[in-house]
Amino acid sequence: MTNKEAALTNDQADRHFKSIEEFSLQIEHNPDQINPYFGRALDFMLLQDLSEAISDLDKIVEINANFLMAYFNRASIRFKQIQLLKNEDHQSTFNEESFVTLNYSFGKNKNLISKNNNAKITADESLSSKDNKHALQFEQIIHDYDMCLRINPDFVFAYYNRGNIRCYLKDFRSAIQDYSEAIRRYTDFAEAYFNRGLALLYTGDAKKGIEDLSKAGELGLINACLENSRTRRVAKKCMEKSAARNLSAQIS
Repeated sequence: MTNKEAALTNDQADRHFKSIEEFSLQIEHNPDQINPYFGRALDFMLLQDLSEAISDLDKIVEINANFLMAYFNRASIRFKQIQLLKNEDHQSTFNEESFVTLNYSFGKNKNLISKNNNAKITADESLSSKDNKHALQFEQIIHDYDMCLRINPDFVFAYYNRGNIRCYLKDFRSAIQDYSEAIRRYTDFAEAYFNRGLALLYTGDAKKGIEDLSKAGELGLINACLENSRTRRVAKKCMEKSAARNLSAQIS
């Protein structure tokens, strides 16, 4: 993730600092309660104090190993740390609202999903899964999404985010499986169609890739419409390369 969230105003920052103080008092009086740790972690996250946010989420899973939202948000924050360390200004290839984090509420509440415009995944500029510097962090991120799905196998956004991580690592086939699982559970998930379409293009399956991108556009994803001509050019190149490989195989 690149750091493109809306900057907090001074008043907003002050409210979060005050909230941290209040949660800290609650923790001091009752250190085994989960909610104060989680609330404080969200405050730290919004203040960009990511290490402290992770520390609180670590504490939560020590207290309750089945607290899904701690794993989910910890994975997102860890990826953000990697992006900030790399200090890269990625060009958007995969859907620019690629990652989601969750607040307290579940159910059909629009405030449930917080889509981060800062999560721009570009396969050409991504880290390799063999990158020793961040290999452990990526293992931790994947593990956290695995834990989410162990706790709730139908948690759509864990499949989606894990798919995004796998795309970042250029593991496109595994990413496609994750996007497919997300779509199977949420058939109108436009962002998942969009990212799966691009992953399919990278694997050389231009026909299915274009179908997914078209579906994303039908579901109202503006990116899919805006990039339609560009992706068709990419698809054409993929098909040409595939045809060349097939011809070469036949000759040999």
